[in-house]
Amino acid sequence: MRIPRLLRTSIVRFAASYTIVFCISAALLLGFIYNATVRAIDAEIDTALETEMAILIEVSSRSGLEALIDLVRERSADPTRADNAYLLVDAALQPVAGNLAQWPVSGTRRSGPLYFEVQRQEEGVLFSRLYRALTVTLPGSGQLLVAHDVHRRVGIQQLISKALAWGLAATLALGVVGGMLSGRALLRRLGTIADTSARIMDGNLADRIPVSGQSDELDRLAVQLNRMLERIEHLVEGMRSVSDNVAHDLRAPLTRLYGGIETALLGQPELSSYRSALEQALFETDRVLRAFNAVMSVAQARSGVLRSQMRPLDLIEVVADAVDLYEPSIEERGLVLDLAFPPGPAPILGHRQLLAQAVVNLLDNAVKFTPSGGVLRVSVTRSDSEAGVCVADTGPGIPRELRQRVLAPFVRGNDCDGVPGSGLGLSLVAAVAQLHQASLVLEDNAPGLRVTLSMRLASGPPRGFPTRRGSVGDSRGFTAQ
Repeated sequence: MRIPRLLRTSIVRFAASYTIVFCISAALLLGFIYNATVRAIDAEIDTALETEMAILIEVSSRSGLEALIDLVRERSADPTRADNAYLLVDAALQPVAGNLAQWPVSGTRRSGPLYFEVQRQEEGVLFSRLYRALTVTLPGSGQLLVAHDVHRRVGIQQLISKALAWGLAATLALGVVGGMLSGRALLRRLGTIADTSARIMDGNLADRIPVSGQSDELDRLAVQLNRMLERIEHLVEGMRSVSDNVAHDLRAPLTRLYGGIETALLGQPELSSYRSALEQALFETDRVLRAFNAVMSVAQARSGVLRSQMRPLDLIEVVADAVDLYEPSIEERGLVLDLAFPPGPAPILGHRQLLAQAVVNLLDNAVKFTPSGGVLRVSVTRSDSEAGVCVADTGPGIPRELRQRVLAPFVRGNDCDGVPGSGLGLSLVAAVAQLHQASLVLEDNAPGLRVTLSMRLASGPPRGFPTRRGSVGDSRGFTAQ
C-alpha cells in the first residue's frame, strides 16, 4: 500500500486531527500542572522567607542592631538552613553579617521577589545557584536580605518540561501509528468491497461482499449491500427468465398471426377469407397483449416500485368486487359458490389494482379447472394481526412437487391441455404477495386446490368503506339454470 494513498484517507485525517486536539489538551493540562506546581513552591518559599524576615526584624526592633547581627551570623552558620542565604549591609552596601560576599547588584525582580545568582564551589566544583530573596531597609539606612535556594523548583520545572515534551512526542507518535494502522485495516476492507463491486459489474452477480464478523459499521454495510445484491440478482434472473419465456411463448401466436395474414393475402381475394383472417389476427393480437400486460404487472409487482402507491383499503371489499365480476362465469359453468366473510372490515395496506388482479386470477383458475357441479369457496379471514383471502375449488388440484414451480412465469400444471392461459396467473399472485410482504400457501383441498393469501392487518379500519353482506359467515349457493 502506498503511503500517499494512506495519507489521503479519511481515517488518517481524523486520526491526525484527533492527535492534534489531544496534544493541545495534554499541553494545556501539563501547562496547568506546571504553573500550579511552580506557584505552590513559590508560595511556600515566600511564606518561609516572610516568616524568617519577620523574626529578624522583630529581634532588631526589640534588642537592637547588635542582637540582629548575632542572629544573622548564627543562622548563616546553621547547617539546617543551608538552602537559605542571609546578608546584613550598611548604608554603603558593605557586608556586616551573613553568608553572602556582597549585595546582589545584578539581580532581577519578578513581580515582587528578587532573583539573583551566586557562584559557589563545593568539593572543587564551581556551580551557580539561583536564589529568591526578600529585602527590607532597616532604620539607620542599613538593609537586610533573606533568600532561599530555588534549585529544587528549577529541577521540577525542568522535569515537567521534559515530561511535557516526551508526552507530546509520544502522543503524536501513537496517533500517527494508530492512524496508519487503522487506515490500513480500513483500506483493506474497503478494497475488498471495491474489488467485489468490480467483479459484480463484470457480470458475476453471484459474488458477495465478505463479512468480517466484527459486527461494526462496515459489517452492517456489507450485510445490507449483500441483501441488495441478492435482490438485484433475483430481479435480473427473473427478467432473464421472463424474457426467455416471453420469446418462447409469444413465438407461436405471432407465427400464427403472420401465417394467417400471409395465407389470406396469397388466397383468393374474398371478403369472407379476409374477415376470417382479421378475426384470427385480432384474437392472436389480443392474446399477445394480454400476455404482455401480465408480464408487465408481474415485473412491476416484483420490482417493489408500486409499494409507494399502497393505501389503506378493505380486503373484504376487494374480494367481493372480484366475486361480483366472476359471478356470471361461475353461474355459466354450473358451479356452487360459497362465500364466507367476517363481520366488519378487514383493513390492510395494499395496492388495490394488483390485489384485485391477484384475486381475479385465483378465481379465474378455479373457474377454469373446476368441473361443472363443483364447489368454489371464497372466504376472508381476520385475526388480531392478519387478514387473508382463501380461494378453494374441487378441481384436479396441483401436485405437491409442482406447487412451487407454478409460481414462476409461463409455468403451467400437467392438466392444462386444452385450457386457455399463458401460465402467468399464479406468478402474478406470487408477485403481489411479495409486494405486500404477504404469505402465499398452496394446499390440497381434497379434492382440488386451496390457495391462501395472508398479510398484516393495518393499524385501524380504513374510513369510508360501506359494510358489505352484513351477516357473519354470509354464504350463498347457486347452480346455473
